[in-house]
Amino acid sequence: MSLRQERPYHTRVRERQYRHYNTVSIASGLVIVAVVLALFVLFPLDWMRTPSVTVIVDQGFFSPNNDGGQDTVTGIYTLSELATVSVEVQDAANRVVRTLLREQKQSSGQHFVTWDGRDEMGQVVADGTYSLVVGVKGTIRTSTSHAQVTVDTQPPLLRLANLPENLKVKDPQLTIQGIADPEALVWVNDDPQPVALGSGGSFTLRRRLEEGANRIEVRAVDQAGNVTSVAREVTLVTRPPEIAVVTPHDGMWTSQKLISVQGRVEPGATLEVNGNEVPIGADGSFTADVMLQEGENILHFEATDEVGNVSTEERIVYLKTNPPAISINIDNYQVVDKPSLRLWGQTEVGATLMINGQPVALDSRGRFQTLVNLVEGENVIKVDAQDRAGNVATLERVVKYETGNLTPGLPAVLTDLPYPLLIGGGVLLGALWLVLAYWRQPVSLSLSVDRQTFYPGRPGEGEVVILSLGLSRAASTTVEVLDEQDRPLATLLYRRRRDSGNHYLVWDGYDDYGRPAPPGSYIVQAVASTLTATASSAVQVNVASEPFEALPARRRKIGRDQVIDLRDWSDSKRQ
Repeated sequence: MSLRQERPYHTRVRERQYRHYNTVSIASGLVIVAVVLALFVLFPLDWMRTPSVTVIVDQGFFSPNNDGGQDTVTGIYTLSELATVSVEVQDAANRVVRTLLREQKQSSGQHFVTWDGRDEMGQVVADGTYSLVVGVKGTIRTSTSHAQVTVDTQPPLLRLANLPENLKVKDPQLTIQGIADPEALVWVNDDPQPVALGSGGSFTLRRRLEEGANRIEVRAVDQAGNVTSVAREVTLVTRPPEIAVVTPHDGMWTSQKLISVQGRVEPGATLEVNGNEVPIGADGSFTADVMLQEGENILHFEATDEVGNVSTEERIVYLKTNPPAISINIDNYQVVDKPSLRLWGQTEVGATLMINGQPVALDSRGRFQTLVNLVEGENVIKVDAQDRAGNVATLERVVKYETGNLTPGLPAVLTDLPYPLLIGGGVLLGALWLVLAYWRQPVSLSLSVDRQTFYPGRPGEGEVVILSLGLSRAASTTVEVLDEQDRPLATLLYRRRRDSGNHYLVWDGYDDYGRPAPPGSYIVQAVASTLTATASSAVQVNVASEPFEALPARRRKIGRDQVIDLRDWSDSKRQ
């Protein structure tokens, strides 16, 4: 066995530990050497390195005027690595106006800063160009970056050439012309697109107006957000001005050659009457005098408003200066032998007629008829006619009513007899003659009306029916109006003695109790009785439900007892 092989075990262990220790020591030394070499090489490189930064702004112009639009500017800067950052605002002379950030450690990446356009004293800076300067500092070296921004607080130019205040127009198509800052955007009302600007900033736009007031607002907005606004109210008037003529009314008749016209027109308008300008008051009222010619006159009113709309109005006025003519069927001092006189005649169409103070209706041709009660002796009949122009004509006639005189017809011998004897003999002879006549002569009766249909109207103002009663001899006479059931409705004459001849009665369409008869057909029945005979006659009369347009003048303010005294009910019923 060799000597090497004979070493003890613990010796071999120590040898192995020693070799391991040497290996670790060598590795540790190598690491330390490597670290020292790295520090020696890398630290100078880091110490010499400069951090980089880039900066931009969100807008190149802004206006710090607190109008809510573009009042601030935001700077956006990006750091390449951790650095100490400072942000300043400098003017065109590189003087610091405002420090926004002072030596703050910030990591790499994107950062933001906002400037409100004010300096260190809180005052808004003057308009001009400024620089947003971002400075970053590394271990020993620094770098900077800047972005320019313009402060502009002046509103842009905006002028309208043809849109004055409170403009009124009649054309719904409105053309607006103006000029604005060439760099600005021009908007009208709430239109979604701006107006196109021409060279030098001129523009032309068109708007369609609605009737009435229209608000037009034109706004110019520059790059900094400054706004210039011009607002106008434009009124579209397409309706012509209204003319209200108070007097005269259309179709008026007058006897005055000079009349006054009055009315009202839209304030601010001009008015001409028959080509002559008429002054208008502040409230639009007007008054003017106009000369008329005999006959028909046309008054032409023409009003023109502020924008040129024209309206016209016409009135026809009739001038008549001559009184109406009157003609009647009786002569002056005519003698009659009956207590009632049928009077008829004619006057001007449209006139108002009064006979002895009572109105009498005219037909469509100006004709009239009525019955006039007479008293014994002279009776004055006065006829007054007033035309539509107010001219009045008067016609008077004297009518003498005589009942007859037996004395001139008596033989001369009888005139010498005493009056009592003469009267007694006459009465006796008359009674004998009457008895013989009643026994020997029949009675005949005729009845007719002047119209078949009429409209009663209000009491005293409606139409009436005139009945003509003819008797062949004196008789007790009754005239009644019967309804459709043959029941008496109105009694016109009740057992009254009437002489032979023609008699006239009137029915006004009312019953015995003063109530108007309902529309319908009625029978007027007349009965004449003597001691030995009776005769009767009847005629149909219709009561209309409304007035006749063809005969508006037939209405008469005449009662049953205004023509002849035939409807004195108290007297008639006592008989």
